[in-house]
Amino acid sequence: MAKPILPFHSDTFLSNIVTGVTAPASVNVHKLHSIGSGIVAKMKENPVFTFKAKRSDRVKTLGSAAAVTSTVDADIEIDPALLFQRMMTVAASSDMNLADIMHYELCAFPPALFESRSMLRKADKSQLAHAILKKSDELRTEVVEIQSTDQYVIDGGSLLQRIPWHKHDTYENIANSYATFTLQHYGKAIIVFDGYDDSPSIKDMTHRRRRNSQMSTAVKFTKDMKFVGQKDKFLSNDKNKQLIILLIAEKLRKHGCTVQHAVGDADVDIVRAAILSSEHSSTTIIGEDTDLLILLLYHAKNYGFKLYYRSDIKRGSSMNPVYDILGIQALLGTDICKYLLFLHAYTGCDTTYRFFSVGKAKAFGHLLKEKELQVVANIFCSEDSQHVDIENAGKKALLVLYGCRKMDSINTLRHRMLLEKVVAAKSFVTPERLPPTESATKYHSFRTYYQIRAWQSTEENLNPKEWGWYEKDNSFWPTICDLPPAPDLLLNMIRCSCTTHCATMRCACKKNVMPCSAACGECQVSGCDNCVTNEYEDSSSDADD
Repeated sequence: MAKPILPFHSDTFLSNIVTGVTAPASVNVHKLHSIGSGIVAKMKENPVFTFKAKRSDRVKTLGSAAAVTSTVDADIEIDPALLFQRMMTVAASSDMNLADIMHYELCAFPPALFESRSMLRKADKSQLAHAILKKSDELRTEVVEIQSTDQYVIDGGSLLQRIPWHKHDTYENIANSYATFTLQHYGKAIIVFDGYDDSPSIKDMTHRRRRNSQMSTAVKFTKDMKFVGQKDKFLSNDKNKQLIILLIAEKLRKHGCTVQHAVGDADVDIVRAAILSSEHSSTTIIGEDTDLLILLLYHAKNYGFKLYYRSDIKRGSSMNPVYDILGIQALLGTDICKYLLFLHAYTGCDTTYRFFSVGKAKAFGHLLKEKELQVVANIFCSEDSQHVDIENAGKKALLVLYGCRKMDSINTLRHRMLLEKVVAAKSFVTPERLPPTESATKYHSFRTYYQIRAWQSTEENLNPKEWGWYEKDNSFWPTICDLPPAPDLLLNMIRCSCTTHCATMRCACKKNVMPCSAACGECQVSGCDNCVTNEYEDSSSDADD
């Protein structure tokens, strides 16, 4: 017999007493009578056939589509290639120097690093893992036997995704299924979960990408409530995820497992737990993230017991590889293992972005051969490096990765590559095929350095806002660059004459995904919502001043 549901609680928010789904602030169904009375009041003394009800006057219920707000940026963005063409055409008609305007992105965002203004280019992180394994196999002179494991350390985020949820199962049964699965496959394992709170994180951009169009309100559930809906949608809300993690952790501990909760991202804590375990027993980390492999190669110590990393998610018919951490360390050397922190962050991880035409496997080959890239990597891995050191090292790294280390500047490289591609291309050259500008590379390098320090656990004295991020709406966003998208002469040719706040696509600047400038109309006096933000830092106040 099902337990009775108590409809009364001390909380002041509205919620569904069956599913636990909580209502956002826009839900006003509890004000039904006052809203209805207001509509009736508008009808008084008006002919009935002349009255028109407005959609905005409708009561919003928990099930109303209008009560749910999308997590995706609603702005319509113009094709960056089209904007690039417009800029180039205007520049040519104005007899501007092509080499000079290539200092600018000529787009609203760096297309070599971003898919859109609010979406980073996702890196294929597994490329680097495969390249490391391949190189290790080439260097190895004898077959290594994978020994049995005494202790497993599990990435809690990976575990959370592996178990299917069934509709109408209670939340307690769902949590018990995780404990049963873990004991059956890994025994009394160590499980480390990510932490989720309301503070901004440098992984906010990745979290937004993973949520994509998924929208979920908070669910105030109890153990006996039955799960309804979709698992992915439920987990897209961080509060829901944190609550279910706490319930799963409770069940895991009752079955003898060790559970740890990280503050924020758990990768470093997972690696620490595994290294600590390897002091007295052979240990295997179970996870799907290449970050764990790179951190293990950097942090691991040889205590006499084997340390492995592997994924247990089946992909096709082939067996997943097992990475012998200490063996790979010995083959690659400690320096290369240290420099992998730089390579992984610079070519794209969860907080930085990949370059459009630079793959991780190719970059790994450069790292093994190019001494200049190893010198750059050492600067990025140093706690003593300053902004100017990272800026210069980042520029050199980009030139090496694009195969032009003898060139004096990135902007010169952009100019030359554009000319070469225009001559050889059969269609228009899209802007993402060019490297980012020096300005965009600088802030990408800053974010790379901060991420490396976080992996080294030495970031406590660094402020993310000084290393490539700015805060908006309790979330961190990447600073794009410290130059406008194009020279003032070009920007002034795209101007609006709005008399209000430029909040809609009627604004010519907003329609072209460009910030309003001093050349615009009355919006600059009345207060413009489309003015320059921290995405474009003031070039007169560089971080290294």
